[in-house]
Amino acid sequence: MRIPLWLACAACALSMLGCTITPSPKPSPPSPSPSPSPSPLVGALRRPLQIPPMPGDGSCPVAAARQVHPAFGPAAGPGPVYPITGGSGPGFFPPLTATAGEYSKAKVLWVIDSQRYGGPVLIRGARMDGADPVRFEEGQDEMFLPAGAAGAWAPGSDWPNWPSYTLARVKGCYAWQVDGQDFSYTIVFRG
Repeated sequence: MRIPLWLACAACALSMLGCTITPSPKPSPPSPSPSPSPSPLVGALRRPLQIPPMPGDGSCPVAAARQVHPAFGPAAGPGPVYPITGGSGPGFFPPLTATAGEYSKAKVLWVIDSQRYGGPVLIRGARMDGADPVRFEEGQDEMFLPAGAAGAWAPGSDWPNWPSYTLARVKGCYAWQVDGQDFSYTIVFRG
């Protein structure tokens, strides 16, 4: 029995094809951004953590949220670095909407007023009414936003912004400390 020439060529080509194709390497998973950095700038920004004490009446003095730029929702803090959470209410309440192991996490968009500041930023935090830590992204104890990094950009805005997560173990009164080259301030929130 004779095999047609076209069938023999097709079988040969298919057998060679299987021998010459190599699988492409898996791409590296993207690193979370923003993320801690071993940069010497982090050490220069790492001032002592100055979380305010709880008021005597036990109330949580949450920061007032206000509009700081038309491209973004209400933000808190004196700036030039602001957290935006999409939370609602008279104060700043990032909604803890998802879980990450033993932590609940809230989406937080950090924006920087590029007219006021263009340097690096270190963000840390702690609970004011207990000993529980604040964590960021994948459980890091601080978040570093490098100088000149673009982050993301919102249409109609020249302010860089960084989508991130803040993690908390339990509901309570918390504060972020935001440190730049020439400023340090806290922003109180209820998680």
